[in-house]
Amino acid sequence: MLLSALSLATAESMKKDVGSETWQAQKSILLKHLKHGDLDDFVQVVCSFIKQDFDATLSLLSTQRLLTASRDVETTAYLCRNLFDRIDLLSLSGKQKSKLKTHLKISTEFQTIMSILAKRSSQLKIWNHSFTTLVVHVATNIDFVALRVHHDDALTMAEIAPFDGKEVSESFRNGYVRDISDDANVIINEARRLFRKGQLGSDDSPVDVDDLVEAFGVANDTLKASQFWDFYSYKNAHASVTDESITIRVQQTNQQRAWDWSKTRHSSADSVDKILFGKVYLPAQQKHLKALSGLQPQQLEVFLESPAGEELRKDLHSVKAIISSNILKHVGRDLDLDAKFTLEAGIFSARELAKVWGILMFYMACGRIWQRAIYDATNSVIVATLKRGTLVLAIQESLEVDETKARSLIDQFELVISQSNRWDLFYRPLIHFNDSEVMLALTVIETSRFYRNLLTIIVTEGGGDLSMKGKKHLDLLEKDFMRAGFRILRDKKIFDPGGKPLTDVDLAVSKDGEVILFQSKILIQSDTSYDEWKINNILKNAAEQMNSSIPELQRFLARHAKGLAIDPKKCNVTLALVTNVWNYTGAEVGKYLVVDTSYLSMILNGATVSTIRSDTNERFARRKFIADDFPTGQEFVFLMKNPIHQEVFEIEEPAWAEITICDRKFRFHALESTK
Repeated sequence: MLLSALSLATAESMKKDVGSETWQAQKSILLKHLKHGDLDDFVQVVCSFIKQDFDATLSLLSTQRLLTASRDVETTAYLCRNLFDRIDLLSLSGKQKSKLKTHLKISTEFQTIMSILAKRSSQLKIWNHSFTTLVVHVATNIDFVALRVHHDDALTMAEIAPFDGKEVSESFRNGYVRDISDDANVIINEARRLFRKGQLGSDDSPVDVDDLVEAFGVANDTLKASQFWDFYSYKNAHASVTDESITIRVQQTNQQRAWDWSKTRHSSADSVDKILFGKVYLPAQQKHLKALSGLQPQQLEVFLESPAGEELRKDLHSVKAIISSNILKHVGRDLDLDAKFTLEAGIFSARELAKVWGILMFYMACGRIWQRAIYDATNSVIVATLKRGTLVLAIQESLEVDETKARSLIDQFELVISQSNRWDLFYRPLIHFNDSEVMLALTVIETSRFYRNLLTIIVTEGGGDLSMKGKKHLDLLEKDFMRAGFRILRDKKIFDPGGKPLTDVDLAVSKDGEVILFQSKILIQSDTSYDEWKINNILKNAAEQMNSSIPELQRFLARHAKGLAIDPKKCNVTLALVTNVWNYTGAEVGKYLVVDTSYLSMILNGATVSTIRSDTNERFARRKFIADDFPTGQEFVFLMKNPIHQEVFEIEEPAWAEITICDRKFRFHALESTK
């Protein structure tokens, strides 16, 4: 055995705290053993962990993917088989043995499926092409699918989904196009990986359509398998395995229900955000498609310089302002818009990046109408390219910056394989076409959620700290609380009897005998099951900190009684976690209520819900949830504990659905994917 005594001693130390930083160190040791083939040692340590804390160890095996870390099906099968053989020798209950055996079967199944998909991917002919050729054809294919799905009246959705030719909602069509864009990213990320390993070809001839369709099929299966694996790993789902199928069933906890409601809130908010864009874009689209009927293939740049193109640009000029304003509104809640961030291509402010995205959206809108007109006339799709000089001038005019700064902003959004950047098309939708031109990935720009992507870029690429920048959320909330008549304290600590800080109270407010103490966690909106799991862990840690301070809570209230204008012995105290993400509002984490800043702001500013007409932007059917202009302390606490959206919005009950990947059936609750 190569496992050292130190490793076993470390395993012993896990009795009190499996899952902490100590585990991260131990995980590194285990992965090192796997890499060097010390599989029996790995199994031995895992068994020792299971004896000490079964639930925590099983969770770690699942969320850390330790049994499949090698990404080799033979290694995974060996580990799972050895663990399986030892289960009956461990002092576990029948239920625990069953759960562990199921996890071993699931791990083996997923690794087998992913290995089959990896082999299918390695055999694709598209890898014989150069990166630029491949990316251009992939992006063009997405545009072709988007045009067909949205604009072919004769197209029945039965061609792409089993709906028996029934009319399908626009939201489904949008979701399908987004899924195709995700598949494209899987292809491009694999191409970049092969390029860096020197395994990508250099053929610049056109990509065969059948080869491309096959690649999208493999990518879609890979993406779906990964999503189901994530769903199982990070959603605390129940699972079962038979010879024919894998069944995954999510637990309907209060956190999952809050997640479902948050998706409904996001859909509603997104619809409102799209109204102004649609009011400008849709009439212009209808007008110009009629005027451009029969348009023959020509370059986008040539078209935009024609009289018809100039008129289109004039009609869509306000799109830039609308998009930039909308992005700035969202980003401004988290960040100082004029703060500078050092990113890969230069030093930029959030305001500059948002305005450049507005320019890209403007050219996307122009390009989509141009592309649609040609498609309607010829049933073909033309690549949308622009000269860098055109974008440089547009950026200089809009941002009032010099040419060097404008070019660096283009570099920030350009996908160039020779660069070290690791962002996908959703972050870099300008494809390096040649030395003087870039290709616009129109569909990617149209479906990308730039607000979330911008925060990710700033945090990951620029080393930004949202917990610090997120103080802006508390600044805005403080103003709302003051306007609503609450007493407020900021950034106060709770100490133990010896004077050691136990936790921070980021915001303490009081009114009408109600006291609410908030601990704040400012994060990036979750986009996958893994993201959601990470957020949940952060909130759990915050709850543990708050829990440690409970014995000293009365002393804290007495110390700050004057500032909060309370009688510590007669007030009602509510402890809550406040965050900028919507996913957990109304749920409890570690027995503490979670609420988001946007929802709190809405309560403090009148707790009124309105319906908005999409054609006129008129608000009507107002419903007020408090008696006066501002909430009483009791109303505020009640609405915190009983979120309005749980009454206003209806969410669909989960239904069973089924999909086949690599001849294996996946049965699962048809909850919308988080991708």
